[in-house]
Amino acid sequence: MVYRLPRLPFSEADTENTAKLCHLLENLQGNVLTVGDFNLLGIDWVRNFSNSVGEKVFIDVLSRKFGNQHINFHTHKSGSLLDLLISTHPELVRKVQDEGFLGESNHTMV
Repeated sequence: MVYRLPRLPFSEADTENTAKLCHLLENLQGNVLTVGDFNLLGIDWVRNFSNSVGEKVFIDVLSRKFGNQHINFHTHKSGSLLDLLISTHPELVRKVQDEGFLGESNHTMV
């Protein structure tokens, strides 16, 4: 499970969190499922593209190591896709659906 603070990746404010996350993801072995709030606002997950250099680094790590990002709907009230479910193999996830908001949360249940 991941929670990445909403900071520009690889910026001074990020305090190396994105670099540490990328390093951790690169070194995971076997069948891996990772879920969490990655707070990467600028990534177009349909095209696996971002204008941000830091987000491009993250996309490259995912494409090399995981290759599967399973959530294809907005997970935040702002209309952003912040919460990700990534896996090393597509068959590790059968179904992902939006279960709506729980109470006053600003994120959907997935």
